[in-house]
Amino acid sequence: MDCAGGFKCEGLGIALFERIESVDPTALIGLPLIWVAQALREVGLDPL
Repeated sequence: MDCAGGFKCEGLGIALFERIESVDPTALIGLPLIWVAQALREVGLDPL
């Protein structure tokens, strides 16, 4: 409701994504949480 794209991929919700493709690489800035969530899964930890 309060974002232009119709959804937000922030907080724990980022763990639901495998990747995000965008023509605007500046749309997501900061810690690569998709990579972090995958790395945690690979070592047996649940990112949620």
